[in-house]
Amino acid sequence: MRMLMLVVAVHVPVAMSMAASVSAAGDPGFAETLHQAALEYNRKLEAATQELVDTRARITAEREPIEESRRAAADEVVSLQSAIAKAKSDFARAGTRKKQLQNELETLNRSLTFITSLGRDAVESLNDALLPGEAEAISERLQPLRENLKDPENQQNAALAAVAGELITERLRGAVGGQLAPGSCTRQNNNELVPGTYAWFGPEAFFRAEGQGFVGPVHAREGAPVPVVTPLAQPDAERLEALFRGERGMMLADASGGKAMRLQEVRGTWIDHIQRGGVIGYVIIALGAFALLTTVLKLSDIRLMSVDPPEVIRRVLVVVESGSTSEAAAMVASLSPSLRELFQAGLPYIEKPKGVLEDHLYAALLRQRMRLEQRLPFLTVIVAAAPLLGLLGTVTGMIKTFTLINVFGTGNAAKLSSGISEALVTTEFGLMVAIPTLVVHGYLNRRTQKNLAQMERYAAEFVAAAGERQAFAPAEASELP
Repeated sequence: MRMLMLVVAVHVPVAMSMAASVSAAGDPGFAETLHQAALEYNRKLEAATQELVDTRARITAEREPIEESRRAAADEVVSLQSAIAKAKSDFARAGTRKKQLQNELETLNRSLTFITSLGRDAVESLNDALLPGEAEAISERLQPLRENLKDPENQQNAALAAVAGELITERLRGAVGGQLAPGSCTRQNNNELVPGTYAWFGPEAFFRAEGQGFVGPVHAREGAPVPVVTPLAQPDAERLEALFRGERGMMLADASGGKAMRLQEVRGTWIDHIQRGGVIGYVIIALGAFALLTTVLKLSDIRLMSVDPPEVIRRVLVVVESGSTSEAAAMVASLSPSLRELFQAGLPYIEKPKGVLEDHLYAALLRQRMRLEQRLPFLTVIVAAAPLLGLLGTVTGMIKTFTLINVFGTGNAAKLSSGISEALVTTEFGLMVAIPTLVVHGYLNRRTQKNLAQMERYAAEFVAAAGERQAFAPAEASELP
């Protein structure tokens, strides 16, 4: 519009000047035409001006709502930005609260798991601590708790821990004041199942048979589902019977909690102990018996082959050196068997050269050595073989144990006891045979070597005495008797 007004403003003076020029030139028609054109231009200019004014008024009228809308939009943007900032802040606080709640939830879950675990352990401890016959009385309440508390991760079972605590508390109250309950028990030595009444006082359990006339303490038996009662003799039975009638009586207490009686049953006799070793155990025992017999024989041999003291040998050597052959033979005959045989082997050659005499004495010493050292190698073999046999029994027993574990698992101790017993008993037998045999072998070997050393010494002194005899005395022609 500004360009249009400028064009009109420029052309109007031009048209007027042209009209003035034409008028001056003296052409009235042209001047009129030009005048009309100028008027037309003025009219259009006024119309354009009016249109511009109207347009400006319309723009002004339309600008205010738009400005209001813009300001409203700007205010809304600011409001939305504030809402966004508040939402972000709320989201951050919600995240922090979420983490806090998650931590609280994890703490609560751990607490519930811990409570459930405590309940499970308490129930298992209660089950292990039940007195003989007591399991039958509370099994209806105890077994469901054991089944449901097996999984400590299930927090829903935490409420059962409180139930377990109530059961344990109730049992403790009953144990302190004593309680009675019907049941059945097995009589000792005849395995007869009899009905009666159980009585639990603290750590002790007793049973009174109905119509059987006996009462006594009760203990559990390995591998048997029903406890065993040991009938008491009078008057202990009468004093204990009063407790079942609710009167004042005397309670017999076992300081071991029944373990002494169970240990006596499990221990068995020495024959049962030997049988646990199996075939290898019998072999080791046979070796031990053979070692004992060998020891007795060797002690007898050493006693028979004892050596006379040096004073006696010195008197004999003096006679050999300066006396007659008959006197020397008489003195030699009074010596111990081993030295008598040694010197008698050298007397016929007392006048012979030294080398001949030494050879005969050496041969006699070899015979004595063979007799003294015989059977000692058997003891050496037993000392080495007995522990190895015990180790063999251990390996065999462990193989049997692992085989039973593969078949029955580790929960059945009675099935595993045979292999474990064989593994341990054979080792025990092997050491029991090897250690005494080693000590005896050392003692016998020392005595043997001592006797042989003394005999070698006396043989050397006999050779020296014979040399002195040959050097300072004439040879005797007499013969030995």
